[in-house]
Amino acid sequence: MSGRGCSPPGTWCCTCRYMETRFEEFADLCAISPAHAADAVPSVCLSLKHRAALSLLSPMELPNFRHAVLIALSLIAVFLFSGIIFGWASFEYMLVKEGKFYTSLCEDGESQPCEAQQVALNNAFAAASTAVSLVALPAGWFVDTYGPAYGAIVSGTLEVAGLLGIALCERVGSVEVDIFLYSLVAIAVAGSFTMFTGYSMPFLFPSSATLLVSATSCLFDGSCIIFPAIRMLYDTGVS
Repeated sequence: MSGRGCSPPGTWCCTCRYMETRFEEFADLCAISPAHAADAVPSVCLSLKHRAALSLLSPMELPNFRHAVLIALSLIAVFLFSGIIFGWASFEYMLVKEGKFYTSLCEDGESQPCEAQQVALNNAFAAASTAVSLVALPAGWFVDTYGPAYGAIVSGTLEVAGLLGIALCERVGSVEVDIFLYSLVAIAVAGSFTMFTGYSMPFLFPSSATLLVSATSCLFDGSCIIFPAIRMLYDTGVS
């Protein structure tokens, strides 16, 4: 299968020239009519050209490298954001130390944390931890239907909104509108979306999919140490 003027033989150039000039043999080989063979040649040649171009790329430019980077970023995101809500004990400790969250519920002269403040903080955690489970089915359906890219956009938007809400809740919140609770729920829901988005990434590597799914699950559980790690820094004076 070598065409005139091709060098070296066997390249996509030779193959395409052969198909372009020998429609009947190409059609017989592919079990299609000569007319269909003429229509098929351009697309086949384009595929061959694409493969030839890929063979000239360096390993850093191959799609597998991009997939590996995507997997690494997904695992990092799962570890940093997916299950951080379950490190609540350390987070609550820092909230109480700051003396700004739900302090308006305490009566004058009452020591902090007061009972009403503790109840409000625990209610916020209960709502957030429940939201992680309740949103699991909708989050999985969303990622399956619209893809992990949109799942990542939703999780990132909710995460940023939740963190900003916690930072600003004492300035713009009120007794009627519990911005802290809504912000904590947003972070929990974002974590669930992050986890399910992460579960779709391992299938870029079918041979290692089970290992990567297991790693995603482990990192979801391990993300509960994020707030304890932040607390260690907080106790050293970092705020």
